[in-house]
Amino acid sequence: MNIKFKFAQIALLVLTTSLSLSSAAAEPGFLVGLMLGPGRTAKPKDDTTTTSTNSRSQIGARLYIGYQFNNYTGIESGLTYFSTVNKQDSEGDEPKPSGNKSRGSFDITAKGMVPMTPYFDLFGKLGMAATNSSKTGAINSNIDGTCNQTIGNVTFCPTASIGLSYNINQSVVADLSANRIIFSGSSSVKYQDFYAIGISYHIVDVYCGQFLC
Repeated sequence: MNIKFKFAQIALLVLTTSLSLSSAAAEPGFLVGLMLGPGRTAKPKDDTTTTSTNSRSQIGARLYIGYQFNNYTGIESGLTYFSTVNKQDSEGDEPKPSGNKSRGSFDITAKGMVPMTPYFDLFGKLGMAATNSSKTGAINSNIDGTCNQTIGNVTFCPTASIGLSYNINQSVVADLSANRIIFSGSSSVKYQDFYAIGISYHIVDVYCGQFLC
């Protein structure tokens, strides 16, 4: 019994030491990261002019840079691209016009973090995204009298995220997040969702206890 108790004490000491050395949250400083995962485009319920075949099976990717001020606040700026959505007009006579629509965005967000354990943090982001959508083919061909052309459109929309991050070490952080760009007004899209797994590298000095490693 005493041997088991001693073994438990040693195991607890080793675990505590490992946590103190390797699980510290990332230090303040610059960072660069990549996010990748499935996306989904949602259109207003009253929009019956077009149908899409893959709006719920898109792939999104976001490359970003940022700065972490402390364990609770930071700022990020990134570029996001979503794979093409195949669309077809629902109205009119056969054959129905069809085409493709793609979307990219540039965002600036403020980030708030709540440390839960030495390893895990909850976080949220809020900011603005400048989105650019382009379409090819004859979908909605009556708009501006154009047909079979590529039309570019930039609009500014609010964006929000919520997620959970895991501090692999003081330099590398992995996370899971749900992200949304919110469209409004007469937009043919209600919102753009992005569910991502991410990895970021923090350009900081790494400490082992009180000293640089």
